Amino acid sequence: MNARVELQPEAYGVFRLAGMELALPLATMRELMPLAPLTPLPCATPGVLGGLNVRGVLVPVLDLRGVLAWPPEGQPAAVVILAHQGRVLGLLAEGGTGVFAPSAEAMVWMKQAQGTGMLMRGAFPRPDQQGMVSLLDPEALMNLPGVPVALEREGGLGVGAEIQAALGMGAPEDEPLVLVLAGGIPFAISSAAVHTTLLKPDVRESALTGGYCLGVLIHDGLRIPAVDLLALCGLGQLPRGVPQQAFLLRYAQGLVAFVVTEIVDVARADQSRVVPLPERAFRVPGLLLGALPAAACLTQVRASATGAFAHFLLVAAEALLNHTDLIGMAGINMPAEVGHGDAHQQGQRRDEAYAEHCQVLVYSVGYEVVTPVEQIIEILPWRPDEAVRGHGGQVVGVVVSRGRAVTLYSLQALLGLAETPPSDSASVLVLAHGETHVGYVVPALVSIDDAPRPRAGRVRRGDSLASHLGACSPVLVGERLLGVLDLQALTLDLLGAAVAPQPALPLNTSQPQQGHPVGRMPA
Repeated sequence: MNARVELQPEAYGVFRLAGMELALPLATMRELMPLAPLTPLPCATPGVLGGLNVRGVLVPVLDLRGVLAWPPEGQPAAVVILAHQGRVLGLLAEGGTGVFAPSAEAMVWMKQAQGTGMLMRGAFPRPDQQGMVSLLDPEALMNLPGVPVALEREGGLGVGAEIQAALGMGAPEDEPLVLVLAGGIPFAISSAAVHTTLLKPDVRESALTGGYCLGVLIHDGLRIPAVDLLALCGLGQLPRGVPQQAFLLRYAQGLVAFVVTEIVDVARADQSRVVPLPERAFRVPGLLLGALPAAACLTQVRASATGAFAHFLLVAAEALLNHTDLIGMAGINMPAEVGHGDAHQQGQRRDEAYAEHCQVLVYSVGYEVVTPVEQIIEILPWRPDEAVRGHGGQVVGVVVSRGRAVTLYSLQALLGLAETPPSDSASVLVLAHGETHVGYVVPALVSIDDAPRPRAGRVRRGDSLASHLGACSPVLVGERLLGVLDLQALTLDLLGAAVAPQPALPLNTSQPQQGHPVGRMPA
């Protein structure tokens, strides 16, 4: 386990419960864990829910709503692990908010009368001015009558900087992982190795079909070999007739697609907690590094993923990139449409076509529209309960992500469209204009596809925001002609900046600017 990281005493970790923002000194917070099944404890004290196994230590979990007779509001899904003077206690939480370091002038300290058992020692305002945060007293929590606590064993429970990442702040050195499911088996692979993801790959049989190769799929004007990840690892075969998704790896020779059942999420994880697996346990050795506990994910992952699986099999990306057969497959990327003429002319035409293409995000505003992926710096899952409510109408509220406040707008309301119920893939598309961040709530994501680069439209000053819908010419995505929505121009107009017409939307086909890889799509 990594050594403890010295934390500044004035820093506080903030979490939510029953509509309140609660804080603890960051130096006392060991972990923010997903709520897992609890072990019953022989304790009748109100609020004591049971014990949580934290790497071999049975930590009692306390619901402050029961202790303080608060109404049972909210949907707790996490446990804050509090360690103080050798004692450990778990506190029920809805989730983490962030790490704040208020100034001495901002702190409001409170003094309690002798023997009152007050749990609150102070309060401070949130930096974004979205309400006050109540500071809890760790000593008072540990001394609650009838509440059992665990003793911290030698070496502690681990965790240092990762609590900051779990609360939405800080960044551990571990790189993010792409979490996928293949035939019911959960896998994880380094996101740095993943070139892009495809939500609706069209896998077709070809001369390559056989063994773990399913055939080819079309991407960027190329026929790319498509590999069954489950079969490659010797763990079975993907079931036929069910929806599939894929992630692509880039080799020096070309691209290879790895077909899975579902791209689940992208998350940072404490990879020091990977459990090695004996190579003899697998028919194909060397492709799996070990088992990563779901609880090791430091950033929030869909509950259906971490709740259903105890571990993810960590795929050795380096082993895939050095796999002789896969390198050979990468070398036979072929143009999707082979015409007459020599190979040099075909390659030249393809290169010219690439310069006029880009990746677009296909999403619904009641009907499908597209926006160039490069405009979007981050895609967040839409969780209404985590947003600070706005005044209604176009402004949905505010959400804090990666230490920045994002103003949320209903895209349908902005464009004057009828509101449709959100789907499971309802998301927030985050754009940046200087230091200002704007999030557009959309009811459903569809896919990320390749399309001809849209030409920027012209919107006159004084036109309604809805005029952005028809400002750009539609583009052909696959076999569908879809309208283009220039969210960059819409943001400038929304914020009152001048909209300067451009000959073409800027080309940036390398990597997403920041945040989660934009290829990540909530399922």
